[in-house]
Amino acid sequence: MIEIAKAVQETSSSEVGKATLDVPEFARELNNEKVVNFEQADRPIYKQIQEVQSEPEDVREKTQIDINREQGDQREAAVLEELTHQYPVEEGYEVTAEQYLRDSDGRIVKDLETGEARRVDFVVLKDGEVVQSIEVTSETAPKDAQLAKEDRIREQGGEWIRHPETHELYRYNDEVKTEVWRRA
Repeated sequence: MIEIAKAVQETSSSEVGKATLDVPEFARELNNEKVVNFEQADRPIYKQIQEVQSEPEDVREKTQIDINREQGDQREAAVLEELTHQYPVEEGYEVTAEQYLRDSDGRIVKDLETGEARRVDFVVLKDGEVVQSIEVTSETAPKDAQLAKEDRIREQGGEWIRHPETHELYRYNDEVKTEVWRRA
């Protein structure tokens, strides 16, 4: 694999005869992650420079994505704390996060309509069953399509989750429907 910044430095040193310290500042700041797409790596350096120079717009977009992710993580942490108080381990409950809907053999079930699987934010387990299922989201995010996908998956037999540590399968109680918990 080739590292872009290293390649620029080597080219600069060998062709121009200068030390790597003389490599232009923009070349030092190029992404030096390993290249897995050589077509992208073969792009002329001026195009790579233009991408680096146009980065502020991308940074703003990434920043909003990062903000959304951080807020989502904070919401989920708060709900996890709430659930662990509501469902104490001492009473036989266990709260697990990020569980895929599976069939009775433990295989992840995908919705026939969308081709996608469904991962539920939190499930509460007790006595070999899922007793509560929670999706955490913002106050405004639409969840109807996601819940409809879950209903279709459950109709296809995806009414089990696998314990993340023991790999034991837990079945959804027939009365359990995923609840949407909205948080700011």
